[in-house]
Amino acid sequence: MLLRKIYSSGSEGSSFKKVCKKCTVDTIKTYVRNVKRLYKLTHDDSEVALNSKLLNDSLLKKLKEKPLNVRRHLSIAAVKFAKAIKAKESIIDRFSEQMVSDANKYKENRKK
Repeated sequence: MLLRKIYSSGSEGSSFKKVCKKCTVDTIKTYVRNVKRLYKLTHDDSEVALNSKLLNDSLLKKLKEKPLNVRRHLSIAAVKFAKAIKAKESIIDRFSEQMVSDANKYKENRKK
């Protein structure tokens, strides 16, 4: 399972640690847990098998249905996961742009 490899190869969360050098072990555990949540949004399987195919348009649609605070945490986990598995930059950009645009819309609405 790819997630187990990312999470436990060598030191705990070594792939995430390469992406997020200042992250604590608890932060990495949170990212791993949120990546599992992302998987469960689009799959009914009990076995979590993760790869770059997870980060697709159907996941973005499911994320848009969630409240902003949940969406923000899951989007950050998606970006960190994409960097950890060395996904294409376009995937990372899509999730990053979505997260930033949603946060900006919320801030604009709050100021009115």
